[in-house]
Amino acid sequence: MKRCALLLLSLSATDAVAQTPGFQMPGGSGCAGEIARYRAVQENDHASGNVAKSVYFQIQREIAAAEQVCSAGADAKASAMIRASQARHGYSTHL
Repeated sequence: MKRCALLLLSLSATDAVAQTPGFQMPGGSGCAGEIARYRAVQENDHASGNVAKSVYFQIQREIAAAEQVCSAGADAKASAMIRASQARHGYSTHL
């Protein structure tokens, strides 16, 4: 059941990005770019109602933690934290 919910969450996230008018995926490289893209997807999903508030807030905490690690210069660790969050919440790790 959980696996099915994660698949649906993943599909709804992909659909939201593809269908929301005016949505633009941020550019950038390294951990800062990955964080910006994941944050943009989350903001889009939150605005369109495709993610529960509790999940959204948990993901925001995970993004903030990765952002601190990224700012400290640990690019690989921050990127791994973002990919782990994406996998945990059913988002594609290849955004």
